Amino acid sequence: MHAKGMIRVVVATVLLGLTSYSFANYSPAGAMIQRQTTINMSALTEAANNGSAPAQFDLSVITGQNPATQAESLVWLKKSAQQGFAPAQFNLGIEYRTGNITAQDFTQAAAWFRKAADQGVAEAQVNLGSAYDNGRGVKKDPVQAVSWYRKAAEAGLAQGQYNLGLNYKTGTGVAQDLNQTIYWYTKAAAQHLPIALNDLGSFYWFGISVQRDPTKAVTLYREAAEAGYDVAQNNLAQAYAVGEGVNRDLTQTLAWFHKAAEQGNADAQYNLGLIYNNGFGVPKDDNLGIAWTQKAADQGHQMAQYKLGLFYTLAGAHQNFPLAATWLRKAADQRVSGAQFFLGLMYQEGTGVTKTLPESIKWIRKAAEQGDAHALYGLGRCYELGLGVAQNLTWAYAYYRLAEQVGDPALPAPRAQIVAQALTSQQLNSVDKTVSAWKVGSLPTH
Repeated sequence: MHAKGMIRVVVATVLLGLTSYSFANYSPAGAMIQRQTTINMSALTEAANNGSAPAQFDLSVITGQNPATQAESLVWLKKSAQQGFAPAQFNLGIEYRTGNITAQDFTQAAAWFRKAADQGVAEAQVNLGSAYDNGRGVKKDPVQAVSWYRKAAEAGLAQGQYNLGLNYKTGTGVAQDLNQTIYWYTKAAAQHLPIALNDLGSFYWFGISVQRDPTKAVTLYREAAEAGYDVAQNNLAQAYAVGEGVNRDLTQTLAWFHKAAEQGNADAQYNLGLIYNNGFGVPKDDNLGIAWTQKAADQGHQMAQYKLGLFYTLAGAHQNFPLAATWLRKAADQRVSGAQFFLGLMYQEGTGVTKTLPESIKWIRKAAEQGDAHALYGLGRCYELGLGVAQNLTWAYAYYRLAEQVGDPALPAPRAQIVAQALTSQQLNSVDKTVSAWKVGSLPTH
């Protein structure tokens, strides 16, 4: 199962103001505002004009709800923020970060987040941490990011807890510590933060630093999925598909993949493509399969691009070699070894592209460097026959041997022993040493 969703999501929700005017009790930690049920705009405006920062803030929220008065909203928001009113400072930071009602300015955003963060506004602390994490408006500083996330996390903000856990997971700005990741993810998940529920679920699914527990993973995935989190919906669908942590149920698999795919989740779109192309639990439907695969491929999903490229090479109404080459190149550029190898073959044979042997060798080499058995075999064939390279039986034997060492049941008949008959024992011994020392990630030097 692909454990996606390890992305950072920062708080970006503008605080809501009063629905009636009164000097509410503002909480610095949560920066939340108590609500009343009526609005006395006359009293609110009078208080704002008399310099009341809370009134100015409330007026900014009310006027900000109407597109026609958003410019006025910004004026009141700035007045309140400049008086040091923390909720206004936070909201002004949000406005500068998003550029909704003023020109986007990350430097200004970070500056206002800092003012609110210094007053203990946890939402501002996590946004300031994100600014340091990403170098937006401030010099990138992961250590500072962790410091601000920790303040927000210790104040009980779920997003701060998740972000702190994520930095412990990646070892960014702090020593990697998966136990700390689980600790903070668990706190955020207890507050029902969907991304934390999903990512904690993946720790239990894969058994990373915890006892593997697919049932617990599914429980966590389900809560996040039911909250609408597309990554969790995709993960829950896969759990139903394999029947781990829950009874196998292809109807549920299809339903959850659809929920995620319809939200634009590329993994789910790719998975739906596989389901319809192969008829897993549904009638086989190539048109529907290719449509979903296309959606994922259009989003840059590398395996969808690869599968789409392969699909267009198949005999039948959909066969289109130039289009196949286009999609295979996209996947090859993302280092999908199978796509690199097939693209190399297309250049070798002039199928869908102009026959170009140097280009063919380039792509086959790239795939071979990643340890693709078919590419290693193909490179051996190139050296045996002199296709795009000078014929060299020693290297042909070497690559055939490497292909056998990697292993793949679908490889053609072994060629190493046939080529070996043309080599001396000294040449064979030299190649065997090279093969024994070879590691994926590079090719033997010639």
